[in-house]
Amino acid sequence: VPPTVKQAACLVKIKVYQGEGFPQMDFTVGSMLGQTAGIDAYVRARFGGGHWSKTKVVKSRTPSWMQALLLPVVLPCCSDVIEIAVMDKDYVDSDDIVGVLSLSLSTLQR
Repeated sequence: VPPTVKQAACLVKIKVYQGEGFPQMDFTVGSMLGQTAGIDAYVRARFGGGHWSKTKVVKSRTPSWMQALLLPVVLPCCSDVIEIAVMDKDYVDSDDIVGVLSLSLSTLQR
């Protein structure tokens, strides 16, 4: 950004309420025996490739977070994309992506 452009810092607030109909992601010995397996779901969000902001992990196929994520943003900036992902926490391997949503910050500012 050229030095003549004045930048302003702000926060983008994303309210995360609940999810429904999530797939079974955790396969255990119990799930092979007919017991219900689930998902250790959390939501993460970031702006412009910055650091992730995350909700708490909820072990449920219908999780309820009732949490707000705050993303620091400096405007104007080179990036315009807010990425929101639902993840399944894996304690042995890397976390699995359940779904991703990409939003344009400029459409949210209108």
